[in-house]
Amino acid sequence: MGLGHVDDEQQLMFPEARREVPDFAPGDLTGLAALGRGPCVPEL
Repeated sequence: MGLGHVDDEQQLMFPEARREVPDFAPGDLTGLAALGRGPCVPEL
């Protein structure tokens, strides 16, 4: 998706999977929104 890992274990993008975090958390959604404002890169 283009998001990097984060240090916050309450976010889905924490480097280790956690059962307590089954879906995107607010920080993940903020990062995705920022990525969505960027240019389209079809070759990816």
